[in-house]
Amino acid sequence: MFFSVIKNKKLVNIGGGFLFLLFFYSSFTCFSQLDAGIKPGLNYVNANNNVIVMKWRASYHAGLTFRYVFTKHSSITSDLFFSDKGFEYPNPDERKMHFLYVTTPVTYRYAFFKKAFIEAGGELGILTSSHWKKGDKKADMSDAFGNGIDVGAMGGIGYMIDRFTLCVRYTHGFVDVHNKEQDLDLQFPNDGAFSINQRYFNKTWQLSLSYTLIGNK
Repeated sequence: MFFSVIKNKKLVNIGGGFLFLLFFYSSFTCFSQLDAGIKPGLNYVNANNNVIVMKWRASYHAGLTFRYVFTKHSSITSDLFFSDKGFEYPNPDERKMHFLYVTTPVTYRYAFFKKAFIEAGGELGILTSSHWKKGDKKADMSDAFGNGIDVGAMGGIGYMIDRFTLCVRYTHGFVDVHNKEQDLDLQFPNDGAFSINQRYFNKTWQLSLSYTLIGNK
């Protein structure tokens, strides 16, 4: 039993990623000037593909947000999200791909006049599952889209009002989420549009509204 789990690459990737996140957040919370709160929001997601122009689709993210304040203008933020990424295939297919991640964005934030700010940084994502949906139909895609780790760069703008923060971000992934060891023609044997040579990179717009529960206003 123990050795079968060790041999499972996906479980190892997910387990290692969660250990990293646990260490990161336990270290991060040692600082005294720390704000913490909740942060739900909307995703508008797609994927860069080298063969097909995919369609954008709406989804969601939700989780916790942390901010370590250096000065009134300078801070570092980190979030811990459950985030639904993916894309929609174009007509007439219209299957919606769902890549469910636990993500941890980390950004440097610079505030103007203590309210408006810009930020830039990166994001680590740990894939928990992947599937497609079309109407009442649903199928697991963990073999074809099973790369466990996603890494991306992000930038954004926002505005703070008391304990509320409104933020818009864009994240572009650098990791091909398509598992090339699994031929997509096995998943869709009658669809010539799918190919093992295709590459998929996540791209995500996020609109978030956070509320600070602990820390500075």
